[in-house]
Amino acid sequence: MKLVDTQVAIASFLNPLSSLPGNKLIDEKLEEALQLPQYSLMYFDLDHFKSYNDTYGFNKGDKLLLYLTDILTRNIVGTEDFLGHIGGDDFVAILPHYKAAPICQKIIDEFDAFILSFYDVEDLTYLQVQNRAGELEPLSCTTLSIAVITNQYQQFESVDQLSDAVTRVKKQCKKISGSCYLIHDNEKETYLVH
Repeated sequence: MKLVDTQVAIASFLNPLSSLPGNKLIDEKLEEALQLPQYSLMYFDLDHFKSYNDTYGFNKGDKLLLYLTDILTRNIVGTEDFLGHIGGDDFVAILPHYKAAPICQKIIDEFDAFILSFYDVEDLTYLQVQNRAGELEPLSCTTLSIAVITNQYQQFESVDQLSDAVTRVKKQCKKISGSCYLIHDNEKETYLVH
């Protein structure tokens, strides 16, 4: 019975779809990251995922999320790397270094390589879907945005500061069409766009 209780306790900290650590463990890892001499925080978000889910249903939506989960788990592999699933189409990774760019590029390349296999290609040509404002627009292919912040030029004092900073980068990332990643360079107030 103790084993079952332990398994239930562990499962309560994991996202039920991806089996990746959920919010409680993510918060703990973010607190730990604040103490690291160097780290990169990566925030992964799918663009146009809601319209995909609305068009194809939650079962296929879950398969798309598991596709992304598989790509992330194959690329966030360092012994000190951390990967978590916030929920829905939002994931986060913490790397104990600043070398996020090549990892981001590899993840985007892999994601974009097979994303069209999740669609009936004719739907991307002819189908109209309702956007969040209730207006009709053409169905767009799901893309991946990756927002990255580091403590290379700015020290963060709290998890709230980390969250606010990566959210600002994510908003900039979402303005770009197609899969991309942005790395915020606070020293020059610039973004590295890819």
